[in-house]
Amino acid sequence: MKQKKPPFGLRMPDDVKDWVERQAKANMRSQNSEIVVALKEKMERLADKTISEKGPAKRA
Repeated sequence: MKQKKPPFGLRMPDDVKDWVERQAKANMRSQNSEIVVALKEKMERLADKTISEKGPAKRA
């Protein structure tokens, strides 16, 4: 059986917390899910940026 992960305490400024709360409500998600989605989007943008900075792939 999969073990449950312990909670991850995250402190954030009130304005960020308010934004997460509003976004979660608008997207009908939990605040936790909203944070995960936002972080994954940031990860993808950084990965895309890293790939584009390397330039086109060289062909053999």
